[in-house]
Formats: sequence, C-alpha cells, structure tokens
Amino acid sequence: MSGKRLAVALRQKLEARQKELFEGYVNAVVSCTRKAGLPERQKVERHLKDLKRTDWEWTFDWTTAHKALCWMQANLKFPTGLCQGKALLLEGWQIFDIATLFGWVSISDKRQRRFTTGYWQVARKNGKSTIGGGIADYLAFGDDYPDARVYIAASSMEQCEESFGAASSMLTLGWYQGKVTVSNTKNNKQVDLNGSKAFVKGISANPKDGKLPHGLLLDEYHQHVDKQLYNSIDSGRVADPTAMMLVITTAGVELGGVCHQEYEKCKQILMGSETSDRYWISIYEPDETDKDDDPISWEKANPNMGVSVNTGMLKDRYDKCKLTESDLVDFRIKNMDRWVMGSTRWANMDIWLERCCDPFDVEELKGRTCYGGLDLSSTSDFTAFVLTFPPQSEGEKWKQLYMFWVPGDNVVALSRQLRKPLQDWVAKGLMRAPTGPVVDYVDVGNFIRNCMSIYDLRLIACDAWKLELFASKVGEWFENIAAKFSQGMRNMFLPVDQYKEAYLTGLISCGGNPIQTWMMDCVESSTDSNGNTKLVKPKLERSKTRIDGVIASIMSYNTAVDNEGQGNIDAKEDFLFF
Repeated sequence: MSGKRLAVALRQKLEARQKELFEGYVNAVVSCTRKAGLPERQKVERHLKDLKRTDWEWTFDWTTAHKALCWMQANLKFPTGLCQGKALLLEGWQIFDIATLFGWVSISDKRQRRFTTGYWQVARKNGKSTIGGGIADYLAFGDDYPDARVYIAASSMEQCEESFGAASSMLTLGWYQGKVTVSNTKNNKQVDLNGSKAFVKGISANPKDGKLPHGLLLDEYHQHVDKQLYNSIDSGRVADPTAMMLVITTAGVELGGVCHQEYEKCKQILMGSETSDRYWISIYEPDETDKDDDPISWEKANPNMGVSVNTGMLKDRYDKCKLTESDLVDFRIKNMDRWVMGSTRWANMDIWLERCCDPFDVEELKGRTCYGGLDLSSTSDFTAFVLTFPPQSEGEKWKQLYMFWVPGDNVVALSRQLRKPLQDWVAKGLMRAPTGPVVDYVDVGNFIRNCMSIYDLRLIACDAWKLELFASKVGEWFENIAAKFSQGMRNMFLPVDQYKEAYLTGLISCGGNPIQTWMMDCVESSTDSNGNTKLVKPKLERSKTRIDGVIASIMSYNTAVDNEGQGNIDAKEDFLFF
C-alpha cells in the first residue's frame, strides 16, 4: 500500500474511532450509563434537539468536527505526566466537547462557526489545561486562518503558565518540533510558527498589538476581577466571524464575581429560560442533592475518572479533607466543581440563597411604609442605604431595597482590590459612582429625598460616624427623619441576632441583589465571653471584603420591626434622635 493510501486508511480508521467514541458518550449520558450531572445531561440533550431543528441556519458537520479532532491528535503530544510525549488520545466526553464546539457551522458557509463563545467548567485534573492548550494551538496553526493570533489570558502570568505550558509543550513534543520558537518575556510568553505571523501568546492583560485575536482562552476565569479581557474581544467580533473566545475554569468562591455571573447565565441557557443559540456550554458538576462522600457525585464532576483522575487518590483526598471544614470547602471547589461560599462566614449562604433571594416587583412597593438604614462608612469607600418594607399581609416577607455608593475616581482601583465587577454594577443601576475622590454625600442625600417622594419613608437609622458632616451637606430636612444608631457591641448584638433569625427563617427578601449577597458572604463575626455576637469590619486598605450593606440592612430591619411594634428591643434605648 502506498504511503498516501496508508495515510487515507489511517485517517478513515481514526475518524471511525472518533465517531464511535462520540456516539458512545452520547448514548451513555442519555441512557444514564454514565452518571452525569444535570448540566451535562442538558448539554447532550441540547445537541440532540438542535440536530432536529429545521428553522435555522446551522448544521452539525462531522467533517468539520473531525478536522479539528484529527489535527489535534495528529500534531500534538501529551505535555506532562506519565504519558508525556505520547500521542494525544481523547476520551469520548472530550471528543464530544471538541466536536460540538467546532462542528456546528452555517449551512450556507461552513467557514462560519455557530459557536464563537464558549464556557467550559470542570474539576481539576480532568485535562482542562491540556485540551484548552490544544484548542489554542488548533486555532493558531490548524484552522486555515492567515496569521492567526491566539491569546491565553489569565489573572496573572503565573496562572497563565499552566495552559500556555501545555500549548507550547504539545507543539514542541509533536509534529511541530523544530517548526516553532518559544519565547518568554516579563509580560508574556509566546509560541511563534517559523516563517509565519501566527502565534499563541500567554498574557495577563488585554492584547496590545492592535490586531483582533482569532482566538482567546480565558483561563481560570473564577480568578478574574472584571470582564475587561472578555469584552475586549467580544466588542470586535464583527471583524472576524470565526474568532472564538473560550472560558475555561473550575468553580470558585466569588459568588457575585464575573465568572459566577457567567456560570449562572450558562445554567439558564441550558435550562431553556434564556436563549443564546451561539453560546457553547459544557459544565461538569454534581447535582444539588448529591453528597460529598458519594463516589457517583465525584464521577459527575470528573468525567475523566479512572483516566487522569485516580479514584483511589480522590477518595484518599476526601478522607483527609473531611476532617477540617476549610479543607472540605477546598475539596468541593477543586475536586467536585461546586461553587461554595467561604466556610468562616457569619451567614449561612445556602439558606440565604434558598430563602431570601426570590425576586419581587419593586413597582408594587411605591407608596408603602418603609424604614431606612444608612451606613456612611469611609468617604473613599462604600456607603450603603437600605429600605425595609414591613409585610402588609400574612405570609409576605419583609422586603428590602438597596443602593450603594463609591467614589467615581476609585471604581477601577476598588474593582481590582475587591475582585468584583463594580463597573457592571454601576451600569446596571445597582450602585452609584459620581465623579470624585470621595463619596458624593449630596448625591446620597438627593437619592434619599427621591425615595421619600416615592415611598412612605418614616425613619432612617444612621451610624453616628460622620453623620454631622453628612447632615451639613444635605440640609436641615435630614434632621427630621434621621436617628442615631450606635454600632457598639452593647447595642448591636440583639439587632444582629434578630436579623440572623429573620433570614434563617426566610422572613427577609433581598430580591436577589448581587451586591448584598456578596456582602452577606463577606461577614465574619466574633463572640464575647457572654456569647454576644459582633460583626467584624474588614480592613479597608487591603481586604477583598465589604459588609456595609449588611450593617445598613440590620439597622433598617431593626428600626422597621421596632416601629411596627413587632420587636423586642426598646427603641428609646436604641436611638438617640438627631
């Protein structure tokens, strides 16, 4: 047999094997032979439903899918571990993910990809960096795009190294050995194809060469502070309809962060409550009711169980981690791919999310009685204002509305320090950031006066700190509605316990406000010798946490309960009127 005929035969054999593994994976998920979590099942169901659609412009083309699969397996080698230097072999779930990512194309033009944005979340040691690096290599050197420039971006160069290292090693160990040059500088790492302008570059900031990337991998997105990298390519997508952006990550602890927001959006798309036909999604995680010690839940989060994830070693890690709560949290995040709130917090965030975050119609609150809580905090940091609306009927919750302020000049710096999307929150109207180096007290006052015209605002509990300065800036009208509220231990421990009991029993609704939820997760507490609980305020200059919204909520709720005659705290002791 001639060399050419042999190559064709080998290619056909490889394609047949890939199809067999692809279909085997689909059948295993559909028949529940593979114990898959809900997002994984929904991912497969989405593909099967889309195959039957006739009302759109997309088709699944196996030839296009096979091109990407074949290129990776023919040109790349395993970058690390026991298989280092050996041919890249793909498991059925990996073949399905790569094939669906690249195989869906336009019926009229197969160069036009359906999926130009993707989100891929899986537990550690399931080949995420290897496959991510392989996809970057393919986009740069195998996608038939002239001078393709592909970036692997992370929150730091150290974090970028894992995926970039996989991408460069797979090339230099494989067919591209001697055909590429790997270079390292302080700010980036780059693999260049000799004689071409195509490259794969590792960065920790936006691409600065002025050319739209053909591909962008956002590595470990749960560590990203904002969407700057994400938006930098998304905004210029029209210049290259084949450009691809792929988020690759594990779960994390930053609920309210940009990655968790993306994760929640993807879950909505998979459930069908949101529509985004051009967003590719693959999430591997246990179901909500699965237990930490159940090997089936481990399998759901680890599709490469028994291959790159050793079952015995995973069990050994669980047995060690279960002895300490902080270690168990780490196991849940990294090995079970669960989004988990911090373990040293005051609030039970599982209960908060389940019982206190249902949305409600804000318009229905107009004209209703309410009570405020104002925490002025530092003029260079957060100020929080909360309104609490007592229930008007049996079974109704105490509803709360929130507004936050930060100095406009500090938004970017605070976003980086807190690792939170402050600019997005400002754009969505959840936060205000008037220009200036300090919080604009006049803007706060104008907002409160506007609330007084919309609602029946009876009283505002205010921390005494900087209250006189605030009053002098907003006018005498504020004295008629404001009351000083001491935040000392003696006065706060009962309102703190009162608020905690209210949210634990589901009496409070925050309407799903992401800033309040983040701040609830930030709260740490200390207890004195008498068992009284005090909330610990973070050090503003270096902490990634803030609790201003929680303090304002406690003051507002306590004031509302007392003045509606439903509290057990003497208002005359709590308030020194202004």
